[in-house]
Amino acid sequence: MIIVLAICSTSLQGSEVMHAMDFRAVKAGGEMLRRRNLQIEHLFRYQTKHEDGKEYLNFETDVLGLFVNRISLAEADKNIICSGYLALGKFLDAAVHYAAATGDQKLIAQKDRIVKTILASQDDDGYFGIIRKTGNSDLLFKAWILHEGAYLCTALLDDYRYFGNKQSLGAAERFFKMVMANWHRSPKRAGDCSPIGIDETGLLLYQVTGKKEYLEFTANTAFDGRYIEMESLRDWDQILTPIKKVKWTTLQERMAYKVHTYRYFARCYNQLTLYGIEHDDSLLKMTRHTLGKLYDSQKPGLFISGAVGRREGWVDDQYGEGSVGEFCAIAYMTWWLGSLIEVDGNLRHGDIIETAMLNHVYAAQHSQDGRERYFVCISGKRNYRKGAHCCQGNFHRYLSRITGYVYYTFDDGVAVNLYTPGECRFEMDGVDIRLEQRTDYPVSGAIEVIVDPAEERDFALRLRIPEWAKEFDITVNRKAVVPIRADGGVEIRRKWKKGDVVKLQLPMEWRWVKGVAANRGYHALMRGPQVMTLSGRLNPDLKNHTWRDIIIDQGSLSVPCQKDKRVKNRNGFMCNAKGWSPESDRSKEPDLKLVFTDFAEESSLETYFRLTDSIIKTKTKASIENTSVTPTMADEQL
Repeated sequence: MIIVLAICSTSLQGSEVMHAMDFRAVKAGGEMLRRRNLQIEHLFRYQTKHEDGKEYLNFETDVLGLFVNRISLAEADKNIICSGYLALGKFLDAAVHYAAATGDQKLIAQKDRIVKTILASQDDDGYFGIIRKTGNSDLLFKAWILHEGAYLCTALLDDYRYFGNKQSLGAAERFFKMVMANWHRSPKRAGDCSPIGIDETGLLLYQVTGKKEYLEFTANTAFDGRYIEMESLRDWDQILTPIKKVKWTTLQERMAYKVHTYRYFARCYNQLTLYGIEHDDSLLKMTRHTLGKLYDSQKPGLFISGAVGRREGWVDDQYGEGSVGEFCAIAYMTWWLGSLIEVDGNLRHGDIIETAMLNHVYAAQHSQDGRERYFVCISGKRNYRKGAHCCQGNFHRYLSRITGYVYYTFDDGVAVNLYTPGECRFEMDGVDIRLEQRTDYPVSGAIEVIVDPAEERDFALRLRIPEWAKEFDITVNRKAVVPIRADGGVEIRRKWKKGDVVKLQLPMEWRWVKGVAANRGYHALMRGPQVMTLSGRLNPDLKNHTWRDIIIDQGSLSVPCQKDKRVKNRNGFMCNAKGWSPESDRSKEPDLKLVFTDFAEESSLETYFRLTDSIIKTKTKASIENTSVTPTMADEQL
């Protein structure tokens, strides 16, 4: 049975609350597991800032050793290795999550050794950092000490939550109490220090300890002001505006130049965390505003690859060259959307999480040696320039947590948000339940969910149906069913017994997506959730052409090839097409033979292209869509 479904957005109010499943209860397989394992293998490998990204710091001396021996503030400012910031807290936080998820004893021992070193380096007043103290607490607000300390605290708090290390909890509390006691000494001029992460730490401290002092300080203190409004979490309210094309000469002028996407989405995420504590609807205002900006039909803030921002600032012009998609922003956008599913129960937010993961995230990681990119452009040559430790650290944190967004539970059911081979185990009203996914998605659209309750149990199973899947086929134990509609997907409610098999078939058709803004008049090729590109490696004869002005013969797309050895080693796939070079005569046969591959291809160079004038005369089965982002949401609907 083919089911046609029209799914629209819903309000944030009145929907059922969900809960993300504990990442430790989820065992992922397939490409998600392969890429996570690749990062674990190179967990504390720090890239230098060279363009090829193949030079690395010595972790023991250049990173951990600085927290033991420390350097002066002047040395930190001049140190081209660290520039005063090493993001050890972010790397350590990822290590804690990886260790908790895998139970690997070598990884646990490595994590414990680093934690022990950090705890030993902490001063009696709570200070830790790479800069040598000079006798006053103002050092806390110099360079990146506050930022580094905040994320060290999140790592230590997670070490306490998952491994019961009370010394880690004590160290985090001492640092945060030092921050609270000295906050009156903090710079009053916006931008003079970077406290990003301190609000996340304060909220986590409250959740772990239940101490109101941490909550009140975090929720009521005006933080940052560096490329974002200097307001508290409770009061934060600003318009999300694109980068201004103006000249600047001072720091204050520069901060008015853009809205920093990393800070912005981190604050969105922390506001939702605060909402989960206080349930004050005013805390949802900025989330509503941001969703409207992401999905704007004419000036979307979301790129087709799932990225946001350029040069670390918010943009809505769809211009895809250059420094697109700072990874810190991608990570926090994912965590914000994952939290939003918990708040409103709408699996539609999972579409962006999936799009970003399968396109931007996988393209940000070298598929074989695990190097991470700071940015991933839509058009142009990609590089590993500026191996920023900040983005490296958040890349590790992202992959260490991603399994926590695969499944969600609610009062009388479970939802599948991301499709990946693997399994999860949970309990519902005293009954142990196991779910297993068997799929090679997105290579194909075939997804099997095996339901294994310890005893027969009546509950609901929800499946996210991507917005691009206008129709789909679904069966239970080989019998067609008509599921009921749910926010962002469908729901099957029945008495489940051990071994029940749900089969979902999504249509993996090719489609050309119309560009908007800077890409108006151009199209991008997609298949399911994945964006296709032309790459230099697979199209070596195109060196002398202006790639963006190649004209594609829409009727020439071939059957995709996933087993080709050129892409098999990273679970990619390809298709062939024909086209005309910009200067050629289109009344004649196409003069170009083209190879399209998925966005994660290392040598990808172009995503948007011109098409033949008329689709009526072509033989292609690829449809044409009217928007470059999915789904379409209007601000007033939210």
